[in-house]
Amino acid sequence: MAEPFVITVSDAGPCRKRLRVVVSAERVAEEVEKGYRSLGQGVRVPGFRPGRIPRPILEKRFGEALLHEVKETLVQTGFRQALQSNELSPLGSPELDIDRLRLEDGKELEFEVALDVRPKVELPDWRAISVERRPATVSEAEIDEAGSALRQGNRRVVPDPEGAVAADGMVLARVEFLLDGKSLLVRDSLRLTPSTPVPGADPGAFSAALQGRRKGETFEVEVGFRAGFEVPDAVGKRGSARISVLEVHRLVEPTDEELARALDFADAAALRENLRSRLLRHKEEAENRRVEDEILGALTRACAFDVPERIVESESEEGVRRLQASLEAQGVSAEEVAAEVASRRARSREEARASIKGWFVLEALARREKAFVTEDEMRTEFQAIAQRNGVPPEEVRRYYEERSDLLGALRAELLERKVRRLLREQAGAGAKGNPS
Repeated sequence: MAEPFVITVSDAGPCRKRLRVVVSAERVAEEVEKGYRSLGQGVRVPGFRPGRIPRPILEKRFGEALLHEVKETLVQTGFRQALQSNELSPLGSPELDIDRLRLEDGKELEFEVALDVRPKVELPDWRAISVERRPATVSEAEIDEAGSALRQGNRRVVPDPEGAVAADGMVLARVEFLLDGKSLLVRDSLRLTPSTPVPGADPGAFSAALQGRRKGETFEVEVGFRAGFEVPDAVGKRGSARISVLEVHRLVEPTDEELARALDFADAAALRENLRSRLLRHKEEAENRRVEDEILGALTRACAFDVPERIVESESEEGVRRLQASLEAQGVSAEEVAAEVASRRARSREEARASIKGWFVLEALARREKAFVTEDEMRTEFQAIAQRNGVPPEEVRRYYEERSDLLGALRAELLERKVRRLLREQAGAGAKGNPS
């Protein structure tokens, strides 16, 4: 009796295999017969008792659907056996157009599948890799700079009746739009700043015209009436905006003591100490990342293996698409976008290859060290996400569980963090430092 499945595996490129599976005519006939027996027991045909329906009747009424179902079963079984017998770990979706396969009762079924497979990564003694950890320190000047940024972010707007408009100031103004000297539209009590021009005005010209103005002054700037302007007849034409300054406001920074009270610190010294701690923690986190990157880079360079080209291409193009979308959202000209995208595409492929190779090394290391993400760790991460977004943890869990791709990505991210920490803490003595 012929073997039910005859499987041939051939190389089709780096980390790419082509599987040829031949299902014997006997196995096809056996599966078809089994399908008709099951069908005969489960369907009702007028004039026949269940289990007594002649096969020609079943073939006529259900044959096409049954053969399609049998074909899918045999392809899945053959594919699974091919993977198991050859110890292949597939990546992504295999390439097979199952609808083009024809299954005929009593004849062989032959199909080919092309797929990417995980590379075999042989890890060296990674614990011998040593990276010197740099001590993290915070200077008084850095604390001063952080405090200044915090005061800037907590400035308050106050009236300045006698003052002139500063670069970071604001005015309440009456704005009258004019075309050929005739009034089109008036808006009262608009809030304007040197960085927020009236619609249609050149930003640089508007900023220069507004700065230094005082309460009661009036000036004009040229504007172009764009689509959406409230007077349709003016769209596409050029006119002016007459701006009358009604009030001048300025931004005032709080003192250190005022800021400390607003942020619930006992005094300015306590706020300063908090800034020191936060800066130190950020520096330690950055140093952790640097150490991890250097160890992982050294480990990856020590491993010689190919990576799937289709995945490299997909990752590379995705990076280019993200860059293009970001530049377009910023309003960058089409010519500049095209030039930047071309420049990025030239180096994107190798960056993608290095990133993917690094991930396979991390994955291999996780298997060797039996590192995995526990349910407690997932629960802790859901709670952290919930706290950052101000929603219940169960809502976050439900959101991820309803989107299996996001859940898988989150689990992969947690595994990467875990393995990178393992690298940092257990690689050569020079890398041990403060794991924080």
